[in-house]
Amino acid sequence: MTNIKDLIGLTLDEMLIGKDGEGNDRIAILASGRWFTMSHDQDCCESVWVEDVPTLSADARGAKIVDASEDITTGCEGYGDTFTATFYRILTEREDVALTWRGESNDYYSESVDFAEWKGERAPEGRSLFGAAS
Repeated sequence: MTNIKDLIGLTLDEMLIGKDGEGNDRIAILASGRWFTMSHDQDCCESVWVEDVPTLSADARGAKIVDASEDITTGCEGYGDTFTATFYRILTEREDVALTWRGESNDYYSESVDFAEWKGERAPEGRSLFGAAS
């Protein structure tokens, strides 16, 4: 099973934000020639989305990833409704990258974010999070 810690020691080549074929948010990370994705397959009575997306400096491209972590916070909002905030942190030699996902449901459906190595035939599509050189 793939885990965010699998990024440690790899080189950050690209980071994209986009949608999958069903319109769900997806973040794709290219590290040392391997694609990894963060995503959630939506179900009926829940919603999960990328809440906070950074703009990375061009200087972060090509930097070695020295640490990576996931922190999850859950709670209740109103009668029976739940939320989950999933915070990902990717620390490179040059920049600290923070990504926040948020999920809400009626407490029956999952609000979790899946992190996996991409096994698709084509690279994921999306908008690059790298900005101009600083």
